[in-house]
Amino acid sequence: MIKHILAFTFIALILSCNLTNDSSCAEVQVYNPSSRSNRTYILKVDVESGELVKIYWPNGGWLDDYHFDPPSISGGKASFVDNQDKEYQVKLIKNSNCDW
Repeated sequence: MIKHILAFTFIALILSCNLTNDSSCAEVQVYNPSSRSNRTYILKVDVESGELVKIYWPNGGWLDDYHFDPPSISGGKASFVDNQDKEYQVKLIKNSNCDW
């Protein structure tokens, strides 16, 4: 019985590590309607349970659930509007390493 409990706990820990948090790189396109400008960046992002939860800027800043409602990114793409009405298109980049 104890072997089964330990095995179950071990499997649960492995699965939770794989499903809950993943840092990765993404191509992030930002449209600012007030200035009518488009910008594209390669940025670090955090994904938790299939949702985009954080975007990191190279200057040390970030966007998180204070700035936007975390969208689903389980298909590798997501779009959202932040609290300043900027429009974001995010595409995960597979097998990449953000070098900044």
